[in-house]
Amino acid sequence: MRLLNDPLNPFMFGKVAHGQGFTNRSRDMTNLIRDFRNGIHTILISPRRWGKSSLIQKITEQIADQYPNYKICQIDLFNIKDEDDFYELYSQEIIKSTSTKFEEWKTTAKEYLAAFMPVFSYSVDPNTDLKLSLNLKDGKNNFIDILNLPEKLAIKNNFKIIVCIDEFQNIGGFENPLLFQKRLRAQWQHHKNVTYCLYGSKRHLMMELFEKRSFPFYRFGQSYYLEKIEAQEWESFIIQNFERFNKKIAPEFCTQITDLMECNSYYVQQLSYLIWEITKNEVSKEIVNMALERFFEQNRILYQLELELLTAPQTNFLKALCSGIDKNFTSQEVISKYKLGSSANVIRAINGLLKKDMIDKMGKTITFVDPGFRLWLKRIYKI
Repeated sequence: MRLLNDPLNPFMFGKVAHGQGFTNRSRDMTNLIRDFRNGIHTILISPRRWGKSSLIQKITEQIADQYPNYKICQIDLFNIKDEDDFYELYSQEIIKSTSTKFEEWKTTAKEYLAAFMPVFSYSVDPNTDLKLSLNLKDGKNNFIDILNLPEKLAIKNNFKIIVCIDEFQNIGGFENPLLFQKRLRAQWQHHKNVTYCLYGSKRHLMMELFEKRSFPFYRFGQSYYLEKIEAQEWESFIIQNFERFNKKIAPEFCTQITDLMECNSYYVQQLSYLIWEITKNEVSKEIVNMALERFFEQNRILYQLELELLTAPQTNFLKALCSGIDKNFTSQEVISKYKLGSSANVIRAINGLLKKDMIDKMGKTITFVDPGFRLWLKRIYKI
């Protein structure tokens, strides 16, 4: 049990990293801030848990602090399942981001969304738990008014708006996704005072939305491929965070952390967190091994559930991937050794694992999205 005067663990995972918990991404920040201020729509693409949300949060905080004429609107589509939900959340967050007073929100909604009979509700504090409801049954043909809301507000108030939309790939699951995407693109492409940053946790779906010529959002903006933070930067970050609390960790253990977790932001932070918790003065080989045991124990039930949902060919493919094979999965040697049946089975297994977001594919290279899951599989199958 942690005492009140115990130092808080400096490593962060499972939430947006901020302050000293944010790892250096100076080049990414410089490039994205430049593009945002130049009005370049940006599609941020990377596998999940590489730190996209933390990066966007850091960038928007810096822009809001340095450039008062910019308003930041952040929207998360994680729980948005259909077009109506999108319109309500989009309107709500645009209105909230462009002013700070509840009365101004109501005035804006009545002025620009009167046809939808807007109603605001809240349980305790309108500044923290505001909910906007719209009557969309009779006004759906006026969706243009909703989609152009940020541009109208920016023009009226002489400011710029940066709209950051997380889990954007979820719109692909709407009832008529292509029509909805056409509606968004048709309006957003004409906005001169609003810049959109669209990102999500499923890279293969994001790439499909923005890189297929037949899709409405093809070449909507600049695709920015977020890379992993380099091992050297991670190692400096880990050492500094241990030193801040008078703890020591040798560079060799930092290298072990980044190698095991493949420089994945979430998992490097998680393993570092566990090691920091165990360490009183200095990290040892035994402490690293103990932290790994805790890591496996914490994730064991989740990993078991994920494994149970896989077909036999999918499981066998992951075994092959664990073995270090990165190409030629359809060769007869690999198919025979890992009981994959046929090359068609391999393709089906890969596509199924991509949809489950368990693997990532770039060109011919296939990797685990979760490096911890790979370590766990290697352990239980003794690979």
